[in-house]
This record gives sequence, C-alpha cells and structure tokens, in this order.
Amino acid sequence: MEEPFRKDLSHITWDEVFARQVQRAPLVEDWLTAIGVKPGDRVLDVGAGPGYVSLVVAGRVGPDGLVYAVDRSSEALAYLERLQGERGISQIRRVVADAATLQPESLDGVDAALITMILHHTDDPARLLGNVARLMPGGALGAVAEFHPEGPCLVGPPQRVRVTPEQVRDWCEAAGLLPLAYRRQTPEHYVWIVQRRRDEPESGRSTLGPAGADHAAPAAHVRAYQEGGRAERLLFGLAAAIHGMPLSEPGEAFWDRMREQIKMKVRAPRSPWLDGARKLSTQAVEVAYAEITAAEQRIAVAAAGNA
Repeated sequence: MEEPFRKDLSHITWDEVFARQVQRAPLVEDWLTAIGVKPGDRVLDVGAGPGYVSLVVAGRVGPDGLVYAVDRSSEALAYLERLQGERGISQIRRVVADAATLQPESLDGVDAALITMILHHTDDPARLLGNVARLMPGGALGAVAEFHPEGPCLVGPPQRVRVTPEQVRDWCEAAGLLPLAYRRQTPEHYVWIVQRRRDEPESGRSTLGPAGADHAAPAAHVRAYQEGGRAERLLFGLAAAIHGMPLSEPGEAFWDRMREQIKMKVRAPRSPWLDGARKLSTQAVEVAYAEITAAEQRIAVAAAGNA
C-alpha cells in the first residue's frame, strides 16, 4: 500500500529537506532571472523551509536588500537562522507565519515574490495565492513553480498530489496575479511568471470590428495599444502566441493582459519578456506579426466607425 503524502514533511529531517532544495539550484537561478531580482530588492520567499532559496536570494539582493523567509515551521526557520549565523548573512528576516493569513503590516514592502514548490503542501492553494497577491504591490513580479503531474516522479511528491499548470494558472488569475509566461523547466518542474494586477477603475468600452460584443474591449486599452510603439505590439503578439490567445479573437482577459504588458514596457530591464522574446522560434515571431497586422486593421476599422 502506498504511504500517505505528509504535507508537513514530518517524516524527514530538515537536513534532508535542505538537500532537496539544493538540487533545485538551476531552477532557482531561472526564477530570479525571470522576475528580475536585483541588488536592493525586497523579496518574499513563501514556504522557505530550511532556507536554501532564501540564502540564494540574499546573495542576489545584497546587504541593501531584504528577504522575507516565511514558513509555518519555527524549526525550519531555526535551521535557517543557524545557517545565517555561520555564513554571516543578515539580510534575511525569518517570519514564522502561515502565508495564507500573513498581514501586510508584518512586512516592510515587497518588490517580488517566490511561491515555489509550496502549493502542493497547502490545503487551500487558492487562498494562499490570494493573500500573497495582497502582499504585493501592483506591477510586482512573482514566480509560481510546481511539480508537473506528467513528470516521471523520480523526485518530488507523488503524482496524485501534483497540480497541473492549468490549475495553477486559474488560481493565479483568480488571485489577481496575471500569468505572463509559462516554462517547463525540466520533465519534473514548471514555472509561471506572474505579475500583480494594478487596481484601476472600470474603463468605457469601444468596439473592434463588426463582431460587436465578441470583440468588445475597454476604450482605454484600445487607446493604449494605438499609442504604443511597434515594440510594444510585438510583445503583445508574442504574448498571444505563448498564451494561445489570438488577437483576432480578443476577449476581456486578453485586453487585461495587453494593458499590463504596456505598463511592463516601462519596467523593461526587469521584464521576463525581453529574454523570453529572444528565445521564441522564428515561427512564433511570424505568427506574432500576422496577429499584430490583423489587430491593427481591426483597430483602424473601429476608429473609422467611431469617428
């Protein structure tokens, strides 16, 4: 009979958990690069455990930055405290708390967040993501990583407790975390790069093309698209290719993504799209340009109709 999965990891030592975290070193570097962690940043590490990831992040943010190592286990964070003392690292603040109920007042601001390999350990992933989103300011980036259910299961939790990328994406969207990019890092691992939505008042509506309500989009979004340069439009086309959401069939969710991408252009040095765009195939770029051209034609028709 298969043993039950113990979410609290009470069946192994913190030495063993730390060793498992070390095995993910290449993944961690990918996460930090994708969300643009730099010196001086304040990074939230959700479910830090004995702290390998927090230690790596501390090296990235440097002495002027701060890492919030959040975990429900005081024993795990005591393990991290010992490592900090041995290595002379002071820019990690250990927070014994449940990330699903952690209050913003407990932190001194957050620039980015890591929610990695933790959702399968919690009883209510949607609630955890919702609260983490509340701790992040609008526009902040995060990495949400998990074990893929279709992986070989040679490491990590058993298949029955793994969560699909689609489920994680839906949880993120419901929490106010905009999914920007998805990557299957290894056969076992995947990551979503997300951005905290900015709270804005409801915009008026315009119409794109003759399809009426099927092509309804907030007027402010259309204006932002028209005012954006070719680079911004290419990014949107690439986003459509990645998300499988053709611009020829825009819905409210797509226009929300488009609006966020325009704003991300201002944060270009920290945008995962700059690296991601370079890695896309030629075919994806060609598809993107085709979608951009089609969108521009519909916008021109809409503008003429509204004149």
